[in-house]
Amino acid sequence: MDDGLSHLPPWSDAEYFLGRGEAASIPLSSSGSHPVVVYEVSDNGDGVVLYVELVARTAVPKSPLPAVRVDRVDHRGMIMARFRTTRSELMRDFHDLITAIADRVVREGYPLSDAFDETIRSWSALVDRGLLTNLQRRLGLHGELAVLRSLVEKHGWEAAVEAWLGPFGEEHDFVVGDLGIEVKTTASEVRRHTINGADQLTPAVGQSLWLISIQLTRGGANGRTLQESIDALALSAAAAGAMVESRFTKALEAARTGCEGGEEDRWILRNDPLPLAVDRLPRIPLEQLDPDALARISAVRYDINLAGLTPTADPPIDPATLQLP
Repeated sequence: MDDGLSHLPPWSDAEYFLGRGEAASIPLSSSGSHPVVVYEVSDNGDGVVLYVELVARTAVPKSPLPAVRVDRVDHRGMIMARFRTTRSELMRDFHDLITAIADRVVREGYPLSDAFDETIRSWSALVDRGLLTNLQRRLGLHGELAVLRSLVEKHGWEAAVEAWLGPFGEEHDFVVGDLGIEVKTTASEVRRHTINGADQLTPAVGQSLWLISIQLTRGGANGRTLQESIDALALSAAAAGAMVESRFTKALEAARTGCEGGEEDRWILRNDPLPLAVDRLPRIPLEQLDPDALARISAVRYDINLAGLTPTADPPIDPATLQLP
């Protein structure tokens, strides 16, 4: 057993390096002890990674989780097991997972496979779909608030807050005159979004519909938490008058359903938002189905990949003005 693990790196340390785009390597095992255990922050897109030396023909653990990859690599002149996640939006929770594995290996002396298996059994963060859904809703709300801020700058508070209809169950997030706006926000490195329902990319009669694709990434000290963005807009809405403040508060309360709790990660824009007219989007043309067949489809959900698409001209908001509040 190795008592050399004096402290596990806190998430704030990893967030600092991730926000700056810098690599870092933190040894967790004592010098000269085996197995060597190293926590690293990668600058190649892998985020946080755990390396554990494979000693005495130790096998690489098999991961039962699609979000967690474990493979055998030659790293720093040693044969090691590498733990990384394929879901960048779960990086905060993955950090907790791999530090728990490291603690069992270094401080408690578990064999690697036992440490991994016991951690997986006792850990719910990466397995709990409710947690992932909560995170996706929080990201979605953050994106909508960014669009709301841009609409406030362009049209003023009264028009902008009246246009925010998504929280009240309307088909599209914003409707400004004859323009509908659907906001999609992701923390993935790939501009991939989930379309919920057959009508989400269908404009209303007499309406042109746009999708605003927003990619966020963790920004460390330079980032904005969802609560900070809410507070900034709430202060601005209050200054615009009682009617605006009341409407904003009602919309926010409705939009926050399912966003309760969760880690207050700090986010920045990964790149420029991408505005696209919906006629340029890949979509399932359900309206072309036979009416009887269409009536038998109760729900539709699919993912679209927008990587490589160029912005549509004359969008309803200027992407250059879109920032987290």
